[in-house]
Amino acid sequence: PEDARFRPLKKIVVANNHVSAEAYPLWQIEGLANLFKASVHFVHVEWPRQYGPLRFVPWRLMEKLVGDSPTAKYPFDVVTVEKEDITDGLLEYAEEENANLVVIVNNLRNRWRSLLHASLTQDLALRAKRPILVLHTEDTNASQKILSAATEKVY
Repeated sequence: PEDARFRPLKKIVVANNHVSAEAYPLWQIEGLANLFKASVHFVHVEWPRQYGPLRFVPWRLMEKLVGDSPTAKYPFDVVTVEKEDITDGLLEYAEEENANLVVIVNNLRNRWRSLLHASLTQDLALRAKRPILVLHTEDTNASQKILSAATEKVY
């Protein structure tokens, strides 16, 4: 659009879940943060009075970031937000921080599963007023199967 203006990415909010702690998306987020010298906020939204054990604890990501490289090459925060609606929690936090970008990491689904399963990614994309970047994890199972099949044929 004519009135569009570029605004450098200074604050990036990442939806913090178990797939955002995988090496491939972390590498992409680090590259983006370093390129723009942006700060990254890994935001985990949990609902008040949550029942049962958490599937992912936000400080596990902190341990991975610090453990994999002694000093992260970009400034980051790990934040927990309490909100019943995950999308609202992420978007409200992004608004409060005046974030330039919201990142969500998810697993690739085949076309049929994605049609049947309404996802957080779809909900976020429909409700956001800020730019959204969707990163997909590598399908390590498929990669392993291909590698195994290739090595079996060679030997």
